[in-house]
Amino acid sequence: MAYFTPEQVFTGRDRRIALTRQAALDRQYQRHPERFVKGPSRTTRPPEQMSINPFAPDEAGALESRAVNFPTLTAAKERKIR
Repeated sequence: MAYFTPEQVFTGRDRRIALTRQAALDRQYQRHPERFVKGPSRTTRPPEQMSINPFAPDEAGALESRAVNFPTLTAAKERKIR
């Protein structure tokens, strides 16, 4: 997302890379503003937090997520309990 590698995001290098990219975009805008018909470009950053199956606020205390329902998951849990 936003053209950063997972390693760059994980180690925090994406911040420095984003500043370098933004500086390059700003220089090009100063040199050729006519090429930027929608105004100056901004570097996009990856979101601060991501998850695959996030819990809804009302489900935060629940043991099982209702967002994804796999019938085999319930059966597997019942086998482990017995």
